[in-house]
Amino acid sequence: MKEVLRKLKYEAARDLLLEHVRPVETEKIPLADACGRILAQDIHASIDVPSFSRSPFDGFAFRASDVESADSEHPVCLRILGEIHAGQAAHFSVTEGTAVKIMTGAMIPD
Repeated sequence: MKEVLRKLKYEAARDLLLEHVRPVETEKIPLADACGRILAQDIHASIDVPSFSRSPFDGFAFRASDVESADSEHPVCLRILGEIHAGQAAHFSVTEGTAVKIMTGAMIPD
């Protein structure tokens, strides 16, 4: 079967799948009973969650203007002010010549 599937063109594979799938029924249930279920339509939050800009990964927050001329032959040194962990408020402001270590999910400082 795997060899047959490898040789199918996109359209033939799509048609084969469509021959064997059936729409599922939808139902309305209380939110408390919805754990593990699949939504039948998209929902959108009315507010931003979280309500602040957060870091998508571990790294450093610094001013772009402080490093725009940096390269491997002309590195830039920045003073590290501290760290911001996920769940912590950004109690540092990044100023000229400084940086802050920032963890995934942490609030991005000014």
